[in-house]
Amino acid sequence: MLDGGISKSSAVNETASLPKKVNECVIAVQHRTPPAKLFDAFWTEGEMALLFGPTGVGKSVLAVEIADAIARGRRIDGFEMTAKRQRVLYVDLRLTEDQFASKYTTRAENGEAASYKFSENMYIDCPYNISSPEKLIERLRVTIPKLGIRTIVIDDLAALRTNGGGVRQMMIALRELGRLKREMGLSILVVLGSREPGWGRDISESDLQRSRVLCEAADSVFAIGRQSRHPSDVYLVQTRLRSGPTRWTAANAPGCRVKRFASGLLGFIFDPRFTPKIDDETRSSICLVRTRRDAGMSFRQIETATGI
Repeated sequence: MLDGGISKSSAVNETASLPKKVNECVIAVQHRTPPAKLFDAFWTEGEMALLFGPTGVGKSVLAVEIADAIARGRRIDGFEMTAKRQRVLYVDLRLTEDQFASKYTTRAENGEAASYKFSENMYIDCPYNISSPEKLIERLRVTIPKLGIRTIVIDDLAALRTNGGGVRQMMIALRELGRLKREMGLSILVVLGSREPGWGRDISESDLQRSRVLCEAADSVFAIGRQSRHPSDVYLVQTRLRSGPTRWTAANAPGCRVKRFASGLLGFIFDPRFTPKIDDETRSSICLVRTRRDAGMSFRQIETATGI
């Protein structure tokens, strides 16, 4: 015991928690590797990002596409995504597992079904009986360590509302998710619906109405808005970034449109700035393989015949 009845261990703990000098913090950051990009400047490892937009604009489509790309360790064309592949948990608070699966399943005229093959590192949870933020967090605390999850997508946070506004429940959820992020070293993307902006007006946080206060709990906030003259065309714009200035503003926002790819994935194609550059030799090889596949050859036969 020390003077005053304070134990030695308590004194040590208090000393360990004393504030650091500012220069110590600055120097520590200088020697630290910058966090990897999960989805360009929109979402970085260790952050909790908030994605919002009106109904039917493609929020869930983009969230699933990002989650699958992270799970594969691949980038979406044109965007900086430097994070290594990792286990991702997609929590869908709106759909059942069958409803989710049906979005990524197509049927031919003969009735044959074909589904998109997601990464084996991507998991889905559709907890239809979750009715409160506390139950959601409790479920995540059990699931995350068992599966080794590092990244979580929550779609759609508004499902936790128990009344017309529900801002209080959603704020509790975000605060608890933020605590979970820090405790377990997670990266979290939260999807949230908003109202449709007025004609000719860009989407903004004001379209969240009372839910706008939720943006205060996020490290990064971005949105999907519709092009006024071409409703099928949308764009992505950052509204805030806690760690610095936003990169994607209304002036340079990536334009995009939902498309079902040949693989069966429902995703986005982006404007020409994000089109992958292919050299002439690679393009010729792709055309050659495509032609022989259309003729009924297997990939092994094509490899033998072409040496590709």
